[in-house]
Amino acid sequence: MISIVMQQVGIDDREIGHIQAKVQPSPLIKNGSGIIVEVNDHYEIPKDDALDGAIRITDILSKQFEDSIRRSEWIIDQVMALKEKV
Repeated sequence: MISIVMQQVGIDDREIGHIQAKVQPSPLIKNGSGIIVEVNDHYEIPKDDALDGAIRITDILSKQFEDSIRRSEWIIDQVMALKEKV
C-alpha cells in the first residue's frame, strides 16, 4: 500500500469544504506494521468574503475545533478497529 485517501463532501456544518482521511505506512516502524492516519477537516469561506475572511475563518475554527477533534478521533478509531478484524 502506498496510501488510501477518502474524502467526504456536502457536510452540513459548512458552506464549503470537506473532510479528507489518508492512511499510509509509517516510515518510523521498520517492519511495515505501522500506519499513519491523517485527517484534514477542511473549512473554506466563499471567495467574495475575502475582505473579512480572516475574521470569519477564525470564528468558524473557534466554534468547530472541539467537534473537529472528536470527528478526527472517531475516524482514526474506525481505521484502527479494522486491525482487529484481520
